[in-house]
Amino acid sequence: MSIQDLTLRAVPVLEQVRPYLKTYKAKRAQLILRSYIRLTPRNGKYTQAQLKERDIFIEKFLRLNPRRQTLAPAGPD
Repeated sequence: MSIQDLTLRAVPVLEQVRPYLKTYKAKRAQLILRSYIRLTPRNGKYTQAQLKERDIFIEKFLRLNPRRQTLAPAGPD
């Protein structure tokens, strides 16, 4: 079984538990349910446009955590 198969099986479970989630976790679940399958190609090969859109998705997902600091661009120390 591949990771892709496991992920696709997790989506229906997330749909079932989403009504019981509170705080930012509910918002994250909604974002995943609305966007994840559309943004994840079955063959795992992304076009440049898909990569850009997926990066935006990940950024939105991570920003939904209230404890997370503002993301600073990685640079040389």
